[in-house]
Amino acid sequence: MPPTTAPISKIDWEPWRSALVLALFAALLATVGSRHEAWFDEAHAWLLGRDTTLWDLLAHRLHYEGTPGIWHALLWLVSHAGLPFAYLWMVSGALACIGAWIILTRAPFPYWLRVGIVFSYFLAYQYAIVARSYALDLVAIPLIAATFADRLRRPVLYGALLAFCANANTHSLIISAFLFAEFLFTIWRSGTLQWRNWQWANWPRAHLAGSALYVAAVGLALLQAWPAPDASFYEHGIEIRRGITVFVEAFVDRPDIWSASPPTVAAVIVGGLITTLLLAPSFLLFQRAGIAVLVIAVFATLIVFAIVKYANAWHAGFLYLFWIFALWVGWGALGELAAVRRRVTVASVAVIVFVHVFYTASASLRDIREPYSAGPATAQMLARADARIAALGFKTFAVQPWFGANAFANYRGGAPHDASYAWHTSEPFPAFVTPELWREAVNNRRYDVLVLSDHGLPADEIAHYVATARSAGYCAPTVVPGGLIWKSYVREADAMLVFRRCADGVAENTTRR
Repeated sequence: MPPTTAPISKIDWEPWRSALVLALFAALLATVGSRHEAWFDEAHAWLLGRDTTLWDLLAHRLHYEGTPGIWHALLWLVSHAGLPFAYLWMVSGALACIGAWIILTRAPFPYWLRVGIVFSYFLAYQYAIVARSYALDLVAIPLIAATFADRLRRPVLYGALLAFCANANTHSLIISAFLFAEFLFTIWRSGTLQWRNWQWANWPRAHLAGSALYVAAVGLALLQAWPAPDASFYEHGIEIRRGITVFVEAFVDRPDIWSASPPTVAAVIVGGLITTLLLAPSFLLFQRAGIAVLVIAVFATLIVFAIVKYANAWHAGFLYLFWIFALWVGWGALGELAAVRRRVTVASVAVIVFVHVFYTASASLRDIREPYSAGPATAQMLARADARIAALGFKTFAVQPWFGANAFANYRGGAPHDASYAWHTSEPFPAFVTPELWREAVNNRRYDVLVLSDHGLPADEIAHYVATARSAGYCAPTVVPGGLIWKSYVREADAMLVFRRCADGVAENTTRR
């Protein structure tokens, strides 16, 4: 009888191709991140971490930021460990890579769709390159999705992940609250508890521990994020347009996605219709999976929150991430649909993801070619000037992290400590520029150099500011360009004008850096 040989085991190539995709993803982040110019939001969180004690940061300063403190604590840690501000992108990039690996190895989607999601706009650019607390959600949401099916068997782990999500930022706190409510409902529905026995003593210890962990974390988040009575950051009023913005920007914002100009009102309306049409199959899938109520509740609350509180386009990423979460959780129900409906659902998801991958490419290429913010270049220019510097406009604080201490003579009296901006009503440094403030600054003989943010200033008004400075003895300004890149266009100006006193009183032609 011939000798038997053991069958050769089939090589599992999945980890290797995932490692290759992750390497390409990391290379993209390194290429774009190393060329990205951090703007005010990124700089401000860094300054808070760098210039305060951890206790003061978590117990006091966050009341003026309106957010829980994991991100700021992380920046406190890395800044005090010696990481230069120039490498801030590595912090958000590392979080994005962790989230990408979880998606590549744990998500239930076809592999091509997993790759597309990883390279989509909010995961590969807006929350990965632009370093803000939203990068934490790139880890939190995939982790929660990956453990969702086991939430009753591993309640302590699930409660810990919800606790982490709740302390990432205010929007994540909202998402975690609905997921925790769903968790409690699932415990009750499982028969573990009955309404007549709904007392703490009757809870299984693991469920009680997971729930208590989350509740304690929410209490901590609220203690940090609850606005102080004199906080000034949240006075924005009710505006329906903000809710429309976050809904449309989360998915397909316009039909002409290649345009380098901001979308028109008509384009936004069409984008909203396209988004609604493309989301319909997903919500039918959610209904079949039994999570439609949860998804609608989260979507509605995030949109209403945007209407009643401040929101900008980048907050739309939370809707996108939760949509990915819901697809992840409900994907198993896809096989229960008819063949045509399955193909339509997958196709609709693919279209949305394709649009976001296109936006990743568009924004990344633009970020490499163009300055996102004028902060670094302006700081480099000011570092060569041995002069007293005055700044006007809150966005000028993107300059501060490049100096070891406060560089502005008109902020805190020029004191060298605590260069972060204080969002409270008694802050004497106004957040926004007015002609009166500008005249006061140019006529102050103590200042040799003026830095003016162009945020919110129309071009014709800037000409008046330049004329006022000329009449006070300043040369024509050096214009340092910058603009917040959003998808395929620049959404918000972020340039700065640097004025120097003319020794001979003769004005020069405006130069552009």
